[in-house]
Amino acid sequence: MRNYPETWEEVTLGQFGEIVSGGTPDRNNPAYWNGDILWVTPSEITVNNGKYLYDTRERITKAGLNASSAKLLPEKSLLITSRATLGELAIAAKPISTNQGFKSIIPNEVTDPVFAFYLVKTLKSEMVRLASGTTFLEISKSDFSRITAHRPQLFEQTRIAYVLDTMDKAIAATEAMIAKLKQVRAGMLHDLLSYGLDENGQLRDPIAHPEQFKDSPLGRLPRDWDVGPFSKIAIVNPPTPATGLSPFNTISFIPMQDVDEEGNWVHRQSKKLIDCGGGYTPFIEGDVLFAKITPCMENGKGCHARDLVNGFGLGSTEFHVLRAKTNASARFLFHWSMTKTTRTKALAYMTGSAGQQRVEAGFFNLFVIPIPPFRERELIANVIDDVDKQIETSRNELDKIKALKIGLQDDLLTGRVRVPETIMEGAAVA
Repeated sequence: MRNYPETWEEVTLGQFGEIVSGGTPDRNNPAYWNGDILWVTPSEITVNNGKYLYDTRERITKAGLNASSAKLLPEKSLLITSRATLGELAIAAKPISTNQGFKSIIPNEVTDPVFAFYLVKTLKSEMVRLASGTTFLEISKSDFSRITAHRPQLFEQTRIAYVLDTMDKAIAATEAMIAKLKQVRAGMLHDLLSYGLDENGQLRDPIAHPEQFKDSPLGRLPRDWDVGPFSKIAIVNPPTPATGLSPFNTISFIPMQDVDEEGNWVHRQSKKLIDCGGGYTPFIEGDVLFAKITPCMENGKGCHARDLVNGFGLGSTEFHVLRAKTNASARFLFHWSMTKTTRTKALAYMTGSAGQQRVEAGFFNLFVIPIPPFRERELIANVIDDVDKQIETSRNELDKIKALKIGLQDDLLTGRVRVPETIMEGAAVA
């Protein structure tokens, strides 16, 4: 049993405020729907990104509210799902009503709603334990009300909420930065693969300098660019013997599930060659893996196989292996393979029945692309790599903040770590 500070009181959720259930107006009565009152269902809470809920898919009228068991909850109420998916929650940013899948809390004068938000999130397992039902789990109002937790006095709740909210804002800001960098990368990749870089490393401008461009089967392209099949810059599924390796040597292992949808090899496995058996796709350092099955292909699954153990790897048979004909252009090849244009073209060439479709290797001979000179390919790849490094740095920072918050949240919500009274000096509190 945890030891809480003496000033922390053991209370039930019923002592956090008024607990309110919800309801659904008659769907067959149009007078009850498309009004001005926000009305939320549990599925909207589970996909809500953030602490607060600002809007809902559906709205009801005052007549619908009065004709059902739905209640109008004030701003800052805690909306807590109580059936099917239990324990998901959000804070109402506006007055709102809910369907019957909620046990909402209208916080009383001794409860900070943001503190209560963080604390109630830790009680999900207890809600599941107390829930019952055959079709789906649901917790009753009485069982929900008697769940216990330890609560400090209001001024300490507010300080704890301030610290955790500050960390959530840092997480949100870092996520926004990553999203912005991804948008920049997508736009930059499109421009680089359409206009290229001039001798000064600047993006060419087809409006200001039309003389630098020519007509081609793919539209206007830089004058010194070639046009040809994807396979002109890559060998598709080349033979790859594990030269010089004994059965007991360790190699990299990349199954499809270890590659994310942004071209990252996220789980770095390694195995002894003898333990792998047959039926895998072999590749070497620098090769590009391209998912050839649906839905992995259209979702962008693929990666650049780098930093392999002993320079060799085995992966899922659902990968095509692309090997750059000039090793130094492997990153350019990888970036091309990950573009939406490439994936869309590949989707059009898929063969097989529904659910078992795949891109055959011959697709790469049919897919015509613009091909910059070798030096420019390198420059383009370097520019995209620089943005990728920024994204990776931001991701690492995000992971650190999230890990710090997880540890600190447990300490703060149990009183093991106390927040100094001075922490909020000069801070604007909503």
